[in-house]
Amino acid sequence: MQTEITEIIKSIREDKHSYVGLIEFQDNEGEWYDFEIYKTNRFLAFGSNCNAGFLISGFIERESYESVDETLQELLEELQVYYNDGPEYVSRIQCNDRM
Repeated sequence: MQTEITEIIKSIREDKHSYVGLIEFQDNEGEWYDFEIYKTNRFLAFGSNCNAGFLISGFIERESYESVDETLQELLEELQVYYNDGPEYVSRIQCNDRM
């Protein structure tokens, strides 16, 4: 996972147009979550921005046949499963301990 995160950070720094936007959703208990999304050629990274920069919470690897929108939809679905059912039920996202 560390190799992928290093690749993501390097790509985000080099490409000023890598910012995709914000994903926001509500879990089954009414708690709201929001994540900033950045894209690279291989990944969509999610996390939050702060005074120290972008803090990566995790990423999803893009399939070669998927558009960015399709990967975003899959990311949203995976995050909803993660927060509603638990981390053991997600298959495509990689998360760090901040989650």
